Amino acid sequence: MIIKVQKFLIFGIKEEVTSFFERAQKEGYIEFIGTSKVKEFPAFLKNYVSAIKVLKQLPVAEKIDESKLTLKDDAVCDKIVQIKNNIEHLEEIKHTLIEEAKTIGPFGNFSLDDIEYIESEGKRIFQFFVIKSKHTKKVRPHDLIYLATEYDLDYFVAVNKEKKKYDGYIEIVMDKPIGLLKKRIAAIDVQIGKYRDRLKDLNIYLKRLKTALLDKLNSYNLEAAKNNAKIRLEDTLFSIEAWIPENKVLDLQNLMKDFAIDYEIIAIEKADRIPTYMENEKFASMGEDLVKIYDIPSTEDKDPSLWVLIFFALFFAMIVSDAGYGSIFLGLSFYLKHRLKNPKPQIKRFVKLSFLLSICCIVWGISVGSYFGIKIPPSSKWQKVSFINYLSQKKAEFHLENKDETYKEWVKKYPALSSAKNGMDFLMIAKDKKNNFEAAQEFGRNALMELALMIGSLHIIFAFARNLKKNIAGLGWIIFIIGAYLYLPSFLNTPTIVNYLNILPEGVAYKIGLYTLFTGIFLAVVLSLIQNKISGIKEITVVTGVFGDILSYLRIYALALAGAILSETFNEMAASFSIFIGIFIIIIGHSLNILMTIMGAVIHSLRLIFLEWYNHCFEGGGKIFNPLKLFK
Repeated sequence: MIIKVQKFLIFGIKEEVTSFFERAQKEGYIEFIGTSKVKEFPAFLKNYVSAIKVLKQLPVAEKIDESKLTLKDDAVCDKIVQIKNNIEHLEEIKHTLIEEAKTIGPFGNFSLDDIEYIESEGKRIFQFFVIKSKHTKKVRPHDLIYLATEYDLDYFVAVNKEKKKYDGYIEIVMDKPIGLLKKRIAAIDVQIGKYRDRLKDLNIYLKRLKTALLDKLNSYNLEAAKNNAKIRLEDTLFSIEAWIPENKVLDLQNLMKDFAIDYEIIAIEKADRIPTYMENEKFASMGEDLVKIYDIPSTEDKDPSLWVLIFFALFFAMIVSDAGYGSIFLGLSFYLKHRLKNPKPQIKRFVKLSFLLSICCIVWGISVGSYFGIKIPPSSKWQKVSFINYLSQKKAEFHLENKDETYKEWVKKYPALSSAKNGMDFLMIAKDKKNNFEAAQEFGRNALMELALMIGSLHIIFAFARNLKKNIAGLGWIIFIIGAYLYLPSFLNTPTIVNYLNILPEGVAYKIGLYTLFTGIFLAVVLSLIQNKISGIKEITVVTGVFGDILSYLRIYALALAGAILSETFNEMAASFSIFIGIFIIIIGHSLNILMTIMGAVIHSLRLIFLEWYNHCFEGGGKIFNPLKLFK
């Protein structure tokens, strides 16, 4: 939840400044308002960060002998940073030499001393030339000797009594032969290796440097906060402004009892940027982590953390749509929990989130009857718990009872369907030569597509409902969405879930939907005019935005379908090969599909929340509450 913060003026005797700020840092719920300019991050802290970053790239030191930690922390950081700079410098030189070697390599390995001797004794001059192969003339100068072609370049040497120029040819001047360049590159590699060995020796300091960095950061933040305190009354008193959450005011009162310091609540000015203080526990804390990925709520927003978590988990599961994949995720979650020892709170929440997503994937995968893309007959016991299979049966029964156009088309394709007595018979009979249960597959996919739109509609409805106090026109749009869901299928002449589950007959649903749709638009515009005066007339333009936002939820169905088709394709490919090759295809194919599915599920689930849903209930642009606290 978002808790309002109050602005305080804290003041007291100067002698207690240090003690008070140290205690405030331990408590960690006061954000002091800075008045001094933000200074550049100190060089010594940059050194620590750079040194730790270098050591973290090295293998972890298994056993650390404390007696070997003889160097001081600052000295270790200086050494690591210096070694890092030396390695980077050598790498630059090496890169230059490699490029130079590529240029002169085709000329071959020879001694420059020998060339000088021949030039001196033979009264001749050696020149080396290069030209792009496509520009080489068919009849080249007779005194140019071809040597080689490499990297789409032709290489030549000329031996003349005097220097010459040739049109289109570039002269290469060599001060070092290829052999010497290779020796220098090898020497640099040796030196880089020595530097890296020295870094490995210093890796035992990594844990101590991390602790030292936290201590120095805490000290730096403490001093920065103290420097913002204003000294008054001839250097005897100090004062500073601060933000404090409303639920921490009692804690502040208890803190002040130990000091000759007092406080007063002061007015918030128009120019003040009020920080957003979010306080969540358990499941909502995982949602808060997701919220902060995109934006910080404003102080006027309702905390969306729990809503974001619920719908992210639901959309993720719908996109994955496979209980088999969910079981793999669950296994990986258990591995992470076992592998990570004493993880930080944020990592703990990530592991909990992975467990939640895994369970949601398994539950949704069972409800759609999908297990690693294996084709399961509608009559199988595995499909008895499938909600999608149930909807497919109900839709088949609907067509069977009404003997409508859809029924006639299926009977034309599968004449045996005329003898079907119920929905299950319909699904089992409509099967092709490859044992694909076509009716079950088509009805199931249609149900999934409709569920994606239905859940998307509910998601947008919840957004309008959460924001009704700020935008009363949202009530009209809620009615409009319900009407659109009931009426628009009339254009496609197809039954929906509310029809074949016998909630509403088709004709009644269409009529209710039509009236409700236009009533919603009218009500939204009228309420907007009441709230926003004449500018409320613009509310009519929201209709296209609502349509577009809801249609965006079709991506859930599209991604789920793509993943299912890939799973089935890999299974069919594996079945056409020997068992060993088939197992290899299964492992590689499903691994790639899982990777792509996870990427799609994360990106598009968050997108639907941050763009479509936030568009109707989220202001954002907030500044996160940042109190003075100890880093641990």
